[in-house]
Amino acid sequence: MRAFFILITLALTLLACSGKRPTVNDVGSSGSSGSSRLTPRFSFEPPENGVPQVWDIEKVNVGCAAKSCPPQIGMLVFRLETSIQRCTATLIGPQEIVATGHCDNELSRGYFILGEGKKRQIRRLKSRLFKKFESDKPGTESLKAAGIVFELDSPVIGVQPLKLAQGPQKKFDKLTAYIVNDAEGSVERYKIYAAECTIHRHETIFPYDLDETPEIIWGFGCALKKGNSGGPMFAEGSADVQALVQGATSPEDFAALILREQKRAPKVFEKYWMVLATNVRCLDFPGSEAQTCTAYDDSEVGRRFSIIQQKALKQLLHRQPPREYRRAFNYKAYMYALKSEPDSYEALYVPICRQPDLGDFEAMNILSEYVRYALNEWGVPEIHGSDLRLTPAYVTNVQGERMSFEAKWAPPFGKLAQENAHPRRFWGDRFTIDLPVCAR
Repeated sequence: MRAFFILITLALTLLACSGKRPTVNDVGSSGSSGSSRLTPRFSFEPPENGVPQVWDIEKVNVGCAAKSCPPQIGMLVFRLETSIQRCTATLIGPQEIVATGHCDNELSRGYFILGEGKKRQIRRLKSRLFKKFESDKPGTESLKAAGIVFELDSPVIGVQPLKLAQGPQKKFDKLTAYIVNDAEGSVERYKIYAAECTIHRHETIFPYDLDETPEIIWGFGCALKKGNSGGPMFAEGSADVQALVQGATSPEDFAALILREQKRAPKVFEKYWMVLATNVRCLDFPGSEAQTCTAYDDSEVGRRFSIIQQKALKQLLHRQPPREYRRAFNYKAYMYALKSEPDSYEALYVPICRQPDLGDFEAMNILSEYVRYALNEWGVPEIHGSDLRLTPAYVTNVQGERMSFEAKWAPPFGKLAQENAHPRRFWGDRFTIDLPVCAR
């Protein structure tokens, strides 16, 4: 877990009326705010299902529950003593199948099952032709590309193998995963299902563009489960396999992790089903050449997230009041963090000069606004302002550019992180400031 807290430091040195020339400096009031990010956790183990001692693989069928299913997709299964381990696998050669890297066990226990009824074909695993799988500890995979290719004991008949995507990265905004699930809890009947995943840049989890050819692709909004690992993912308009499912996490599991590690409820950008997939272009599968891909690195994700937060906070600093108030004065914004509400501020807009055609005036407005900094559904920082309040300040004395005022301060929006630094407290009701004519 890494939490990134952005410190906003702005302030005024605001002097009460005392004959001294008031100044504005970048010292004084400070408030800290920001939004934390947490990377979902995945368990990478093929599901183990208990089966009867007399379980007969020759009775196992893999049918289609989707509108249509590629005939090359089947179930990779390892027969253990009293259970089976299974994944989804795809035929990519007459005698080769591909799955994700953790879908492995003893070769002698492995089978590939394709189709149902008279079209069913069952093949034993013969050898491993390729494997890439990095594990930090048992049952946990580092977030890196992973894949495995098995050679079957004999060719699959009458089925044209699929191709793995190669060459420059294809752009897409969704991928459809085909995955094998048991049918109503049966240990003999399985079905292929289709799940459509949204592929979208997510600033706290997947801050990558497809132009970068990321080795890991995140999918959102598709509910997968154990046994779906290895499922091929397809882009619209292409029959080539673009990615392989590695794992998935549900909104409930992620919410439990957030509560356990950060003691809070999930935010809007953390409420997706999330799928982790290997970009097949990034692996040196037999007969293909891997592209140069961008590694998925959690520290790099944090760095990118921090940059986009800093940009958003700079927008806060340059925030201005509505145009109608700027016809008479130019303003400068100062942000005061609200202690009572994380990521919320009181923005104070203070006149810093008067427009050349203003002439004499009797009063000016100091404006305060409730400003909320939040991340949207894709983790993009957004700034929302509401509830504009006016503090009328009446002229009591004028000496050239130096002007004295008496103010009737609008009430605050809540308890501030540093009450004493706000001019409501620091200036008081009577104050003197320099208010020159604005440069043209």
